[in-house]
Amino acid sequence: MDESLIRLGLRSQTVLGGIQLILITIFGITLIAFLKSTYNRETFTCEPETNSITKQLCYDKYSSAMNHWFPPLYFVVLTYVVLVFLSISFMLYGAFTLRQIERDRKDENNQSTKADIFKRNYLLHVCCRLIFIVVMIGIFCGNQTLIVPKTYKCSVAAVATPIPLNQTETHLHCHDQHYREKSIFNIGIIVIKVFIMILCIIEFMQVILTPADKLPEKLLGLVFEDDENPLEGEK
Repeated sequence: MDESLIRLGLRSQTVLGGIQLILITIFGITLIAFLKSTYNRETFTCEPETNSITKQLCYDKYSSAMNHWFPPLYFVVLTYVVLVFLSISFMLYGAFTLRQIERDRKDENNQSTKADIFKRNYLLHVCCRLIFIVVMIGIFCGNQTLIVPKTYKCSVAAVATPIPLNQTETHLHCHDQHYREKSIFNIGIIVIKVFIMILCIIEFMQVILTPADKLPEKLLGLVFEDDENPLEGEK
């Protein structure tokens, strides 16, 4: 892939689209690194002390209660991968389309048609990102305990630990050492997603209010001012 295609790909979206990609990359990597280091059984302790089998059972019940479908780590990874994939896919599509529009500058009808198609696909791309973010926020809020409790009461079957014969369950008070950080990051995930959602809405309005024939020129800026095959000058 030559340099001109890369530059066209970066210019095939508005400034807001570029900001979103940067935010997704930075916060995605940061959140994944944090969540990977905090969601593990080593930071989970129970009182009174018990054997490893009982502790594992309590940790499994705790994880299931806090995350009904999947933990925040998987949620962030899925969101990050899908949004980056959508952005890169559209950048490639935009690069080739804008190059074709530039080559057809002398054919106004053909250029206008491609510009209309490009605008519709751009709006479709933004809508896909917006819908995906809204769905993921809904899933996260509906299945994730946002404020992680300091103490989790766990009851396990008698077969899991040596207890008196007349007792069928043992009750433990378990603690997640990172409960406060997890609560903050849960709220942070929602705030970041809502912010990106707002940017998507603004980007959608910006594109829809821009005439189709002006959109490529607005995205490419000074590239269209060079009448002598400007694309080759960037190679």
